[in-house]
Amino acid sequence: MDLYTASALGIEELVKIIIKRNSASVLQPNDKGWTPLMYACIYCQEKIVALFVNLVPFCVYSINKEKQTPLMLSTKSGNLNITKMLLKPEILECKDKRGWTALFYAVHFGHLDIIYYLLKNKANMNTRDYESYTVLMVAVQGGREDVVALLLTFGVHFKLLKNFQITKAIHLARKWKRLKLIILLSMISVTDLDTLLKNLNLDAYSEFFKENNIDVSAFLKLNEHDLKLLGISKIGPRKIMALAITKYKYLIDLKNQLENDI
Repeated sequence: MDLYTASALGIEELVKIIIKRNSASVLQPNDKGWTPLMYACIYCQEKIVALFVNLVPFCVYSINKEKQTPLMLSTKSGNLNITKMLLKPEILECKDKRGWTALFYAVHFGHLDIIYYLLKNKANMNTRDYESYTVLMVAVQGGREDVVALLLTFGVHFKLLKNFQITKAIHLARKWKRLKLIILLSMISVTDLDTLLKNLNLDAYSEFFKENNIDVSAFLKLNEHDLKLLGISKIGPRKIMALAITKYKYLIDLKNQLENDI
């Protein structure tokens, strides 16, 4: 059995025997450009990764033929402990052949804990891939509501997310008919009720709320029963408004959690 297979399977004793014979084999890529460390990363073999990193620290800088780093593979597989072992500032923003950084992989595969860890370590959420997509747009494309919520809350709270991203993300959510994401994206930076209703395609109700002296702060305190009592008789629009208010409260709760954690 070769070192690549032993690393993938996590056979620690065999790995030790092989690298004792030839320590340089840790850095040796196969015909795909994959090193033993990369196999250990993709198959979540924490002990093997720790062994390689301690023995040859600069093995974390290896790149395969797809221009993937071990860090990208760990964020793809979803192992936070391995990601912590591999993270170095100088490789955090490395791009693969698609223009994806490690954060793109974590977002695409929905690994919330890794996304949060990378963001706390200054991962750039405004980077574009070679199709001009950002991580927020990738999350919208994948329909990942929890990921979108985390990116929005973190990005807006720490003033990292550029405004064009939210506008573009809403456009994409409409294109792909992702109603819940349209609502979620519309609720992150609510400034006035007219704009909110327009984003929800409910601008026909703007005059109704003005006539009832309801501004955006009052609107966000309502529930579906309140809306019905006010005279929003159509079930569809009322459900969308109630869902929007619920999503707003969800984002506020998430924001509070982030503030308490950091």
